[in-house]
Amino acid sequence: MALHFEYLKKVSDDAHRPLWSVMIPVYNCAAFLEDTLQCVMEQAPGNSLMEVVVVDDCSNDDPEAVVKKLGRGRVRYVRQPHNVGHTANFETCLSLSRGKLIHLLHGDDRVLPGFYREFTALFENEPSLMAAFCMYHFIDEHNHVNNTSFEYMKSGGEFTGFFDQITRSQIIQTPTIVVKREVYEKIGMFDHRLSWCEDWEMWARIAKHFPVGFINKILAEYRIHSGSNTGQYILSGENIRDLKRATGIVNSYIEDPESRKASHKISCAYYARYAMMMAEHFLEKKKKYAARNQLRAAFLMSKSPRVNLAIAKLFLKSI
Repeated sequence: MALHFEYLKKVSDDAHRPLWSVMIPVYNCAAFLEDTLQCVMEQAPGNSLMEVVVVDDCSNDDPEAVVKKLGRGRVRYVRQPHNVGHTANFETCLSLSRGKLIHLLHGDDRVLPGFYREFTALFENEPSLMAAFCMYHFIDEHNHVNNTSFEYMKSGGEFTGFFDQITRSQIIQTPTIVVKREVYEKIGMFDHRLSWCEDWEMWARIAKHFPVGFINKILAEYRIHSGSNTGQYILSGENIRDLKRATGIVNSYIEDPESRKASHKISCAYYARYAMMMAEHFLEKKKKYAARNQLRAAFLMSKSPRVNLAIAKLFLKSI
């Protein structure tokens, strides 16, 4: 069977290994990178414990200037020779990492005080965990909080039943999760078949093989703005089209056929409703083209006659 991902190469045995690799992929987000780097540097331990690397996917703005300004001489800057796309840039980040714990932090997102301290303590207290994530805010380009993630557990620790949860819907944003480097070495990196949901598939694959932890504190902020990949994919409807591709891949990891079928049905219904919600949002904003893109993709996602009727009614409003 053909593999759709590559395995991360191990670090040389004689190489210096910090505890943390904070890997920051950037593309045309220099306006936000200063904020991102500032919040990391404010809580970063010394070089022996943490490396910080900015990997630029051939941006048109000047992230290197931001690194020179805020990096204090300890942030490494790497520029791709040409634009490779966000997934390949993420994998460059992973390949350059040397730390035992990897944190992929988008260049327009933020960590809140205590992020690295809390994750360090969790992995020290529960060494069997191979990854862990925290609660987070959704923020806009003005740092306004638009929403907050769920509190899935009242106390931190291993998230029992996480595999069942993550195969139904994406509940993690990349900047909120920390993964041990050896995980990518053992089960591979991101799936190249996906354009937007490669992170969801990755977390589901991790949960299939390893225990995952949860910190019930808001320690990160995930930014959505019109210039981000997420913002562009939502406008075009590619977010829902890729979610359809991802639901098939993610649910294939469920071994029991009946459970797999039930989970797939839940995923499709959930994301069809999500597309309708996004369409209603765009109709309120007078962005009818974006609403129609969401609804066209929702038709492909949903198998329910009742849901499809509701989609059709919304589509008529968008014409």
